[in-house]
Amino acid sequence: MPRYYFHVVTPSERIEDTEGQELPNLESARVEAVESLRSIISAEVLHGVLGLDEWIEVTDGAGKELLTIRGGDALKIATASNSKDTTVVSLRSVRPHEE
Repeated sequence: MPRYYFHVVTPSERIEDTEGQELPNLESARVEAVESLRSIISAEVLHGVLGLDEWIEVTDGAGKELLTIRGGDALKIATASNSKDTTVVSLRSVRPHEE
């Protein structure tokens, strides 16, 4: 099973994932990255901050970047005018990197 690494990147730092996680495929890695980023954003919101300028880079064991999940792509912002759509998740620009 392939091992994927999930590096958290902010405007001021990059936190390297040195352990990685074995997952069956890239789609499973994408789901893991989205869930991880949502968790990070949730923790920030609990502290009164909504920062969408971080992202997770998913790489393989050789360090090749496979995909990037940006903060704004991991969730949908609901406002009073679109609150009926809160279950819709925006992943519009989450695509594997081309070789």
